[in-house]
Amino acid sequence: MSNRSILLLVLLVLVLGLYAQVTLSDESFLDYLPETEFFSDNKQTKTTQPVQPEQPVQTTAPQVTTRKKKTTTKKTAKRKTVEIPEQEDVQIYKDDRIPDYKQTHTPEYKDVKIEWTSHDQMHIFSITMHLDKYMYEYYHSLARYYDEKDYQKYIDDSNNREILKSIADSLKNLADGAGYDGSQTALEAISFVQAIKYVYDIDSTGKEEFPKYPLETLYDFGGDCEDTSILLVGILRELNFGTCLLDYDDHVAIGIMGEDSITGSYFEIDGKKYFYVESTGEGWTVGHMPDDVKNRSAKVIKITG
Repeated sequence: MSNRSILLLVLLVLVLGLYAQVTLSDESFLDYLPETEFFSDNKQTKTTQPVQPEQPVQTTAPQVTTRKKKTTTKKTAKRKTVEIPEQEDVQIYKDDRIPDYKQTHTPEYKDVKIEWTSHDQMHIFSITMHLDKYMYEYYHSLARYYDEKDYQKYIDDSNNREILKSIADSLKNLADGAGYDGSQTALEAISFVQAIKYVYDIDSTGKEEFPKYPLETLYDFGGDCEDTSILLVGILRELNFGTCLLDYDDHVAIGIMGEDSITGSYFEIDGKKYFYVESTGEGWTVGHMPDDVKNRSAKVIKITG
């Protein structure tokens, strides 16, 4: 074979190798990107969508234009007097729903006693609270949070949280004396709230809807479903239980985070089970759901903090 034939053969092999390399690399970059799961709100269906490559960070410096200053003959300008009109006072609006209680009176206490039968029917428990009339009147005068997602603000207020913590401590003392564990203490908290009278807002406040601070519900010894539910999640939070509010079109209840061994109706949120708890009326147990809310969807509002 001549040198010319050998040279042509080598060139042919190089060309074929380059073609094969281009063909193998001609695939979509996205085919090799990891996939991220996107879950729907109801946690029942999922679809996958590839992660899009990030856009490169722009590092180009901003363009600066410089101009040579033009030399001009300085002229003396006549002075003009400009009158600045008086500015109107700026109105600063304060959210009148946010508590800012300051004690200006000597407290005038009202004793409120709540009595109930223990979950195992072995004891009659009671807690007596000394609640200040002037503090109650202040909170009762505040504008309301009507959106359910804002209900946690009723239990985040510092004065109300102090009351909730005091009740939680009293419940712990009662439970310790009876030899109860933490879960049984939670059952006593539920029974404590269920012992409060059910009162429609229209009857107690003259308004169709009037969500209450825990202080108001306790002082009035009465409230409707959102009032007792707000109170109950506040107490259970102080007992270190995970909770949520369950908002139906015409009812509010709560959920308490529980183990898989518990039986009853529950909502699954972020992989955790929150068992239904009725805050109105005595005798409802964890996971026991009234017939009128069975098989109905609810808006779930997790309680934090």
